[in-house]
Amino acid sequence: MNYKERCYAVTINPAHSSFSRGLDTIANLYDEGIIDYAVISLEESAKVHLQGFITFNESAFVSDEEGVPLQPTDHMDGHFTKARSLSGARDYCAREGIHVSKKGHFRSFEFGEWVDPGWNQHLRTRKIFEFTQHIVNGADVGDLVHFDPSGVLLIGQQNLTDLVARRKANLPPQKNVMRRPYYYIGSSQLKNEINEVVKQHVVLQDPYFSTEEE
Repeated sequence: MNYKERCYAVTINPAHSSFSRGLDTIANLYDEGIIDYAVISLEESAKVHLQGFITFNESAFVSDEEGVPLQPTDHMDGHFTKARSLSGARDYCAREGIHVSKKGHFRSFEFGEWVDPGWNQHLRTRKIFEFTQHIVNGADVGDLVHFDPSGVLLIGQQNLTDLVARRKANLPPQKNVMRRPYYYIGSSQLKNEINEVVKQHVVLQDPYFSTEEE
């Protein structure tokens, strides 16, 4: 299978699974090697839901005993569609590029390291837009170097220094949409983050999104 055939956008609504169960399933599939990479955004539009971009490992599509290839829904609940724009679908969930200031976003959870197959001029344009939004919200070049060193190398540190000088702002940084460096958070850390989000956002205290063990 080629890379794009393994990339999916997924929506997990309350009818599919609870917030905690959906994230826990993704964490376990990542641990097992069924998922190569995933970024999942907890967001609210008409209702609170999980919106994700997932790159499955080829092992996720092996054939069953009857010779029928497995599909994403055989591994977890959710509404899956093939991702048409890989970087666009991923950036939406990670709140990067043109989606960096989109409202209704609570937190993103990232599993694995994202390698953009379209590392090109289009990515540079998205990074310029994203960094500009962070600078407007009070970030300086040091913040950007810490959170996204590869992006700073792509744009150029001097270019960003000039941009900061031209876009001074007093607004506090939006820490929940800043890109964090890659790290594997692990299942126990994931549960801690879930509890933290629920405490911070009363809107998530919904029976469909309980953090209690089921």
